[in-house]
Amino acid sequence: MNKKNFTKYYVYLRKSSEGEDRQIQSIERQADEIHKLITGSGLFIAGTFQECRSAMTPNNRPEFLKMIKGIKAGKANGIICWHINRLSRNPLESGIVQQLLEDGKIQSIITKDREYCAADNAIIFSVESSLATQYSKDLGKMVKSGMEKKVSMGIAPTKAPIGYLNTKMAEHGSNFIIKDPERFETVRRIWDMMLTGAYTPSAILEIVNKGIGLKKPLGGKKGNMPLARSAIYKLLTNPFYTGLFLYNGQLYKGKHEAMITTDEFDKVQTLLGKKGKPRRKDIFFSFTGIMTCGDCGSAITASEKGKLIKSTGLQKKYIYYHCSGRKKGAENCTSRNVISVTELEAMIGSEINKISISKVFYDVAVKILKESYGAVLDQERTLYLNREKEIKKLEKEMQNLLQMRIAESISNDEYLYEKASRQKSIVIMKKKVEEHEQYGQNVINEIEDTLKEFINMQEHFVQASPEYKKRIFSSIGWNYVLLHKKLIISKPGWLNELINSKKEIEQEIAWLELEDYIEKSAYISYFSDVFPLMRALVDKVGTEILNTKPENHKKQRSFIREVTNE
Repeated sequence: MNKKNFTKYYVYLRKSSEGEDRQIQSIERQADEIHKLITGSGLFIAGTFQECRSAMTPNNRPEFLKMIKGIKAGKANGIICWHINRLSRNPLESGIVQQLLEDGKIQSIITKDREYCAADNAIIFSVESSLATQYSKDLGKMVKSGMEKKVSMGIAPTKAPIGYLNTKMAEHGSNFIIKDPERFETVRRIWDMMLTGAYTPSAILEIVNKGIGLKKPLGGKKGNMPLARSAIYKLLTNPFYTGLFLYNGQLYKGKHEAMITTDEFDKVQTLLGKKGKPRRKDIFFSFTGIMTCGDCGSAITASEKGKLIKSTGLQKKYIYYHCSGRKKGAENCTSRNVISVTELEAMIGSEINKISISKVFYDVAVKILKESYGAVLDQERTLYLNREKEIKKLEKEMQNLLQMRIAESISNDEYLYEKASRQKSIVIMKKKVEEHEQYGQNVINEIEDTLKEFINMQEHFVQASPEYKKRIFSSIGWNYVLLHKKLIISKPGWLNELINSKKEIEQEIAWLELEDYIEKSAYISYFSDVFPLMRALVDKVGTEILNTKPENHKKQRSFIREVTNE
């Protein structure tokens, strides 16, 4: 102890922040143990260094380097730490400490278990520090092996994104990812808004933070906080929501429940990749970004004009839609005449009225749909089988690549590149097969929901807010053209079928007085054969929906329900 009275000690506390030694005592706990160790011992403490850094790689710990610099300068000649593995877990820095012991610049290293002195045999310190280094290597391999095992099981070894939660099981390594019951459906609404094409990420962020009130889950410094702009972009570009996940740059199929389909994800990526971002407007124009000029192809834009009413002295505002004239050759456009929002809404209302149906019309269609579903399902099975064939083809190509590599017909780099490309395609294709398989089982619901959109749609449009009018308008077709004050809309074949047969079908329904009959579904079953036009319409709807990408199946039904308060 007399020798120790001449020794000046540095206290060193360390805990890794990288999960490499989760079971190691916290810094506070280490400090408590060291305090007990030195209390009443008469040891002189020259300074304390503490940090949360890994010791597996050299030159990663600034506080450790400061401490070594102080020892070399003679400011201290002893170290107190909780365990020898707190000082180093790599050969380079272990060698530095051992050399300082050999040179006598470190006279004493005190831990909770023992003391290492300059006069001792250096082998003891060398063996124990080597064990600490080897422990780090073995632990790193175990962690990597555990993560790879989770990946092979379809469990993403990552922090769950918003909308999902990591489970907390008693057994370490058995955790997986589940839906967040509080946030899952809300995050799905973010995807739905983006899929409409009517919102920018910034506009969605404002709705989320001010209207919906979505916040990050509690935990950490950033828990229970509103979402930032970067978080919206991160959310909308994360393939995790499709049921897949990335690990080491490779895409894997996860066990977690998918929030969106891969086709919906692809559509959002296309929307995010559009050049140019619309500027924020104080006035919301319901029908911009949808129509083009039939003469020059430029986008149809809107303007607000003010007019002074002399009798009252007040200024009245009007909204007009007109050709933006921004496309090349627009200077010769002959369709520059403007149209008021009132005129435009009347034309849109007329188009929507053509496809608006009654509730009893819908009931008849659904009854016939359920009777003739078998043929439609066969088409879905064909699509499913085609996907399966494509997967087998890709798997065969991977086997051929391996044979070519063994025969040294291709280089290792070429093999790895082509293999990774096909692996990615197989993962995505299998996911699509799963999605279409699930969809086939629910095709009746899909067609029912599609037809449900058009129940009293014209009345919904009249009552809707400007934002909802835009969504209803954009859901009835594509290639919207305005030419000389006339609106032209390209519609899917089944919608044209509805328009052509709607009047006659309604006459049949009226003739059978279905509106006044209480047991509609039972009554319809007796007269279903007298609806050939309705049967043709239902067949057309089913055929086209099954041959359409899943991303187009859901057409903002939730928005229409909100308008009608259903």
